Amino acid sequence: MRLSVEADLFPLNYSERADVIDGSIGELSPFHETFGYYAQGVAEEIAILPQNWRERLVVIQNENTRGARGLCLEVHDLLVAKAVAGREKDVAFLEEAARHHMADAEVMFHRLATVTVDPAVREKARAMIVVRHNLDTIDRALPGWLEGGEGGLQTTVRDLPLREQIDVPVREQLIVELYSK
Repeated sequence: MRLSVEADLFPLNYSERADVIDGSIGELSPFHETFGYYAQGVAEEIAILPQNWRERLVVIQNENTRGARGLCLEVHDLLVAKAVAGREKDVAFLEEAARHHMADAEVMFHRLATVTVDPAVREKARAMIVVRHNLDTIDRALPGWLEGGEGGLQTTVRDLPLREQIDVPVREQLIVELYSK
């Protein structure tokens, strides 16, 4: 993933502190000038997130946080918010996320359906998710266990793949659950 010089910070129980974040460690602040990155305070009214996003927050707490606990959006919730916002920097983020297989498009579609936005905005975000998902697969070469033919219009399975030959995210537990029903 690309590195970003900004981090969005949402003061979970104190939405009014978003302005304090902007003023003290925001863009063009002495903090930004000193360290080369900055934080952007985000108020809850501004962020457009899928339903139940709070239940999926990911806790970040380790030796690098010196005991402090941070809460991050679950990746699908973050990407849906980026797709809805649709700014140039959000589009670039979605492209990188697709390139690095960070999310499942179906989960994103499901979460997008729970967002309260104008239908036109939802459709634009949905199209953006489809395009980013397709970018993830368009330039991929065929693995050794597949053989292509007829200008890419035909594919033949030469051998059954070994697990380590499958280079896309596979959730084996879901497959096991499906076939054990």
